Amino acid sequence: MAHLKITGYSDDNIEIDGDLSEEISCYDEPAYIVSSDGTVLKIEYTNDGVWEILPVVSGTAILARVPATGPDGVYTDEVTLNGDIRWIGVIKQDCFFRIGQKEVS
Repeated sequence: MAHLKITGYSDDNIEIDGDLSEEISCYDEPAYIVSSDGTVLKIEYTNDGVWEILPVVSGTAILARVPATGPDGVYTDEVTLNGDIRWIGVIKQDCFFRIGQKEVS
């Protein structure tokens, strides 16, 4: 079983930590994170100064979301995924890239 934590950082980066990890530049545009289990998340830095991460499609992984409190406090939603996740992909405007190929025992 894989564990991932997805957050925003500053006003221009998406961070993915856990069994797969990556920092992705994402300035002034929404992105979609897709997971091999079928989960799809939309992540965007809003005009209110917070990172919003919303589930678009539920996959088989267990998803938990802790919302941001505001730009002066915790300015990013935090999403954790636990499940059979072998890879994740990120879609931004005109590009797609895949991160990792986790072997699950």
